[in-house]
Amino acid sequence: QASLESLCEKLLDSIGDKGSVFVYSASEASQLRHLQGRYPHLRDGLANVQQRLFDLERTIRGNLAHPGFRGRTSLKCVLPVLVPRYENTYEELIVGDGAGAILAFDRTIDPTTSSLEREQLRDALLKYCGMDTLALVELHRYLVNVAAQTGYR
Repeated sequence: QASLESLCEKLLDSIGDKGSVFVYSASEASQLRHLQGRYPHLRDGLANVQQRLFDLERTIRGNLAHPGFRGRTSLKCVLPVLVPRYENTYEELIVGDGAGAILAFDRTIDPTTSSLEREQLRDALLKYCGMDTLALVELHRYLVNVAAQTGYR
């Protein structure tokens, strides 16, 4: 049985205590602050992760503009414009956005959820989180290439 606390522990075990942690928006920092209050015994580790966050959305919002963004900088707007092969990728997923991921996770830790549904939700969450991770890698790669071509440091 998964729990939010065990998820935090697994995160800290997996992520280590050095290096940048790429995110896309301020929501991860907000969640980490909330979790520090909820699990005091994990506060230092979670604070360490929070201090290492690097927000790619802030970088894009402050440095790039494109008509295809339609005035927005959400990952779903920016990714297909900058990395066109990812157009419609999220639309193909069962869990396709952060709000859906939160709901799906809540269902996975609900004791009334059947084991079959829990496995289906877990698979959907892994696909969504995998896509988000790949999106961040691709956006980072794009930004590094643009910086190299323009001489930006």
